[in-house]
Amino acid sequence: TGVGADGVVLLRRRAEEPSQVAIWNSDGSSALMCGNALRCVALVLARHSGPEARPVRIGPRVVQTRLLASGSAVAMGPVGRVGALPEY
Repeated sequence: TGVGADGVVLLRRRAEEPSQVAIWNSDGSSALMCGNALRCVALVLARHSGPEARPVRIGPRVVQTRLLASGSAVAMGPVGRVGALPEY
């Protein structure tokens, strides 16, 4: 509700892998996954450490990021069970 941000991403690069990522939604709650944010993280890691695939820890999960000719990709794994969606 201020600068128009959708959320905040914190990346902690580590000498040993995996690097760690924390994501907060615009309402201040913690996000367990965000594909767009992780693709941005993949680009940052590639710029600093080279284009090879890198594991990233987000919460309890470790996902694989990699640089592509057209951008970046994240292997986030299978979709888990999704609960009921809120009604608006």
